[in-house]
Amino acid sequence: MKKLVFIFLILCFNSNIQADNNTTKSSIIVNNENDYIKQKEELISLKEELDNFYLTKEQEFIKHKIELEAIKQSIEIEKKEISSLKKQNEQILKEIQNKVAGKTTKVFNKMKPKIAGKIFNKMMTEGKEKVVFDIMIKIKEKQVTDIMKYLDIEYASILTNKLETYKKIKQTNR
Repeated sequence: MKKLVFIFLILCFNSNIQADNNTTKSSIIVNNENDYIKQKEELISLKEELDNFYLTKEQEFIKHKIELEAIKQSIEIEKKEISSLKKQNEQILKEIQNKVAGKTTKVFNKMKPKIAGKIFNKMMTEGKEKVVFDIMIKIKEKQVTDIMKYLDIEYASILTNKLETYKKIKQTNR
């Protein structure tokens, strides 16, 4: 009988272990399903947060893009206004320069060649070769010839070369 009790105990113990295993397995499955549902809910929640975040950022981007376009248009308008003002100022400056050149030409045409020569020598010494040349091409040819007599040889040579080049260019353009 001891053997029977012993076998009975073993069978009972064994069946308890199997029952525990089945319970454990079903609880693991239930736990896994619960974990899966929780993870799925977390993912859905995270996706919604990301969607909202990207939607917000897209709206901000569109808003900033519109603001930048407005700024760009404003800059273009100002750029055109500045360009227009620049052209007007350049025109005014040309008119002023023409008036000054005209008056300068009159003054040097009436000036004695010896005095004009001294003035041109001084201007050439100061590096104002272009100004002297611009004046010389506007005054009368006889006056230029008379003034050249009173210029330093070096300056007279430079101006003579420039005058010859200017005359050649002027004849070519006709």
